[in-house]
Amino acid sequence: MGRRPIVLFWGFTAAAVLFLGTVWTVAGRLGSGPHALADSVVFGIAATGLVATSFIAGRIAFVVGRAQRQARLEQPRRSRLSRTIGPRARGPGTRGAVRICRDNDDRR
Repeated sequence: MGRRPIVLFWGFTAAAVLFLGTVWTVAGRLGSGPHALADSVVFGIAATGLVATSFIAGRIAFVVGRAQRQARLEQPRRSRLSRTIGPRARGPGTRGAVRICRDNDDRR
């Protein structure tokens, strides 16, 4: 996974938290008064922003998870033993003996 989806996810999550704080604060001040209309407009905009940013952050997490799951499924399956023990040595004098791979870390 690249760096961009992570940055976008945490950016939208931070924006959702800010919108949540705005909704929480304005909801406490809703009612009658000289700024009632302005407070209700701010409440509507903040609630819409909260829903939108939460949806986008959730969508990013879903798509990234699906891509990672699909990448895991497309990798060739190798058993734990085949990662430790390399191919059988073939040549004069080996008689099919098993040799240990020196480059296990490179083969994963």
